[in-house]
Amino acid sequence: MVPTGGHIEDTDLDAAETCERETKAEAGLRISGGVRVAELRVRIQNKKKKVIVQIFLYNGCSGRLKPDKLEFKWLKFYPFSEIPWKELVPGDEPWIRKVLLEGKRRLVTINCGRDRNDVRSVRMYPLSD
Repeated sequence: MVPTGGHIEDTDLDAAETCERETKAEAGLRISGGVRVAELRVRIQNKKKKVIVQIFLYNGCSGRLKPDKLEFKWLKFYPFSEIPWKELVPGDEPWIRKVLLEGKRRLVTINCGRDRNDVRSVRMYPLSD
C-alpha cells in the first residue's frame, strides 16, 4: 500500500491517472495496470466534512523507492503477514482485510464524530463500476 494522494486536475483523465502521477511524484515509483478496488466515503460530523477516496490496486511497479523524494518519510513496505493492523487508522482494518486478503471490491462508508479517530460506524457494500 502506498499512501500517496492528490486531487484530480484538469489535465487528468481519471482518478487512476491521478494515482499514477502522485505515486511517481511522492514515492518515485511508476505504477501500471490499476483497478479500482474500493471507494471510501468518510464523513466527519463535527466538522461537517466529507471526503471521498478512491483505492486502486496495481499489478505493475517499476523504479526505486526514493526516500529523499518522499513526502511520507515513514513509508515502508510490508508483507501481508506483517501488516501492522493495530497501527491503522480506526475503521480501516475491516475494508483492507476484505480488499487485500479476500479480493473483494468494496464501497465503504465511515462515519466519524469529532475527527477520523472517532469512528462511529463502518459499513461496506459491494463496489460496482
